[in-house]
Amino acid sequence: TNLGQVQESELHLRQAAETYAELMEMADKLPWMMAYLPVVLLGLGRIHYQWNELTAVETYCCQARELAGELENVDTPAAAGILLARLLLAQCDLPAAQALLAETEQFIRDQQFDHWVEELTEVRIQVALKAGDHAAAAQLAQERPSPRNQARVALAQDDPAAALAALEPARQEAEAKG
Repeated sequence: TNLGQVQESELHLRQAAETYAELMEMADKLPWMMAYLPVVLLGLGRIHYQWNELTAVETYCCQARELAGELENVDTPAAAGILLARLLLAQCDLPAAQALLAETEQFIRDQQFDHWVEELTEVRIQVALKAGDHAAAAQLAQERPSPRNQARVALAQDDPAAALAALEPARQEAEAKG
């Protein structure tokens, strides 16, 4: 799975998809590989999201959530829930996205997978903005401040100067790194 993840992170998506497909075939033959199958399915879901193949995203993420739910101490249901919520947002199914985010947030809290809170908040802000609830989005951005979230809310509030100001420290940091 690590090879597929590296290929995916380096945007070699076709190679990553092939690696994940090979791992799925291996899981059929080697029972111990079944524990890695949720990660493989989630990787395929992310790739198909990048390719805008939304039906495949739903299929892979639902399978990943289902299989990962049978395993202990695995954060794949959180990652899959967030990606599925992004899919629902893309399909403009805001009530379903909100419900899934609430379920995913509860899972994250129960399992103490705090490293997913920032990404979950980002999607919650996007859903609130899509619903036209700028106040809720602004409140979420204040609770979990990040330059991207603050810029996104500022743009929705028609304040590009505030959006640029929110992103300025990140721009300066990137410029300093070269």
